[in-house]
Amino acid sequence: MRHPRDRRIILMLFLWDLLCLNVLAAAAIYLRFQSDLFWYPGARPPWQSVLGFLGLTHLILFPSLVVSGAYGVPKRWKGNEALPAVARALLLAVPLTVTLLFLLRLGALQKGLVLTPSRFFAVFLWTGLLVGLAGGRWIAGRILVSLYSKGLWLRRAVIVGQGPWAGRLRGLIQENPWLGEVVVGMVDGGGQGGLEGEAEELAAALSRHKADVVWLAQRGELDPWPPGLLFSEQGASLTWRALPQDFEWYEKVLLERLSDEERELFYSRVTRDLALPPFRVAMIGSRGAPANYGGVERYVEEVGARLAAGGAQVAVYCHRRYITARGPFRGMELRFLPAIRTKHLETISNTFLATLHVLLKEEEITHYHALGPVTLAWIPRMFGRKVVVTVQGLDWQRSKWGPIARRYLKFGEWASALLPHRTIVVSRSLEKHYRRRYPKEVLYIPNGFDPPAPRPPDRIRQWGLGGGDYLLFVGRLVPEKGCHLLLEAFARVRTDKRLVIAGRASHERRYHEELLEMSRGLKGVQFVGFAGRELLQELYSNAYMVVHPSQVEGLSIALLEALSYGNCLLVSDTPENQEALGGLGFTFRANDPAELACRMQHLLDSPDEVQGIRDLVRSHWSAYKDWQHVTDETLRVYESLVR
Repeated sequence: MRHPRDRRIILMLFLWDLLCLNVLAAAAIYLRFQSDLFWYPGARPPWQSVLGFLGLTHLILFPSLVVSGAYGVPKRWKGNEALPAVARALLLAVPLTVTLLFLLRLGALQKGLVLTPSRFFAVFLWTGLLVGLAGGRWIAGRILVSLYSKGLWLRRAVIVGQGPWAGRLRGLIQENPWLGEVVVGMVDGGGQGGLEGEAEELAAALSRHKADVVWLAQRGELDPWPPGLLFSEQGASLTWRALPQDFEWYEKVLLERLSDEERELFYSRVTRDLALPPFRVAMIGSRGAPANYGGVERYVEEVGARLAAGGAQVAVYCHRRYITARGPFRGMELRFLPAIRTKHLETISNTFLATLHVLLKEEEITHYHALGPVTLAWIPRMFGRKVVVTVQGLDWQRSKWGPIARRYLKFGEWASALLPHRTIVVSRSLEKHYRRRYPKEVLYIPNGFDPPAPRPPDRIRQWGLGGGDYLLFVGRLVPEKGCHLLLEAFARVRTDKRLVIAGRASHERRYHEELLEMSRGLKGVQFVGFAGRELLQELYSNAYMVVHPSQVEGLSIALLEALSYGNCLLVSDTPENQEALGGLGFTFRANDPAELACRMQHLLDSPDEVQGIRDLVRSHWSAYKDWQHVTDETLRVYESLVR
């Protein structure tokens, strides 16, 4: 049941919308048929057209506003909520109005009438409605928050429940001043069957505190039965609320125990659409979650899941081609949009649609990943959204791109420095690069890794592998990862150990075929494809050595994970790889297969030296940052933008 104050706010919004529509209609009529700006000799107002258009607009606009949530209260009514709600309503109302006008016109033509308004009239009216209706809600939101901050017009609320759940709920209510509620008491008013004494206890508390809002919190080991007052006649005059997760908790254990009448009252009286998240963020530019492709996807999954676990609402835009999961995943909402399936257009086309789609949603923060997607960051920023970008590497350096794509990605580098509100880089070398070339400050937040979970050989035995009898490469099968250099070097070494290559190719089918061709003449090379979490843990746990011959990197997550398992690493000497290695391993000159082969042979012939490095890594790996640290740092960036 809505609170009386909420009903008054809805009425005021409705009256504002009605006033705005009619004032804009009058202004359009004046400008089109009376003003010298648009009047021309012989122009006469086609009143049947104008009245028909306005009648249909009145008929369709207000139901569309209801469906789109434009009358949903209480609400923050910031720009990221007001504009999407009105835009969704107009996207529904405009085509319906045009369609009905067309149908009416077919009948009117038989009587010699014209029901087609001028294009100026329609465009002026719809554009004015977008600005006026959204602006009215934004102003209303600011006025209400100002009143609440002065202690005016506040609702008094009581929380039913005890323990950490009730305390968390109280904190959320206090942290959201736009809600317009103050918690005046916390009681345990439950009891199976709504015993009369306990119902009277809650009623007395409500009367004592002069409260008319009741929040239901989870009750732990207590009987989950809701307060009996909920099902009484007195309960009909109260406003009952529950967070979505608390409502689900009651729902799971109550459905079979409630009578039909009680079940109907439970669903009709308890409002459960107020999530009260600290903020809402949309992740754009990756292939989606769960991660099954590369480092960007791993970053999105691990950081996004931890943000969601902390109470934030996280939406991840995904490619249907790569992500098979549907519905919520690790607390995140997965949103799927199409893409043009070509090497050069797949990511940017999906990003473009995601950018337009997010404007119809209510996320305060739009977080882009990589240089290509961030070229569209100006769009959400123009509409008042806070924009963050994480740069995982200078993508224009990757050899797979042609001259036109490289120029666009260099433009993306410029855009990543100047268009977002905050720019995050994952390595010190990237930080130095940005600070040297651009005046804007960048934030250094390195990639993380999961705490290691060592596994004995099990699934890898299907390829005849055991412990310590193979070299390991983990990464995408693209030229800049240097897998071809590794195969060329492996052909020059003398060893009975095998080479395991874990990774997948996307658009680089030709390169993948070249790798397979190179491996045909080599003994002991095993391609295992994309390795999921458990298989990857097993591969890292039992490798003799991990080789990382990449030519271009940001801060390799695969390299950090290999270190967390205490592996001996041999990596190319790019600044990013040396930064991640931190002296706990060996390097070779990048793009030099001869030196790589020499170093590999030396380490294959020196197991004691390899073991010494493994012991050193295990004693120092805790100095590296895990995903929780990355999430905490990212959370501070978000909080600096929305608070």
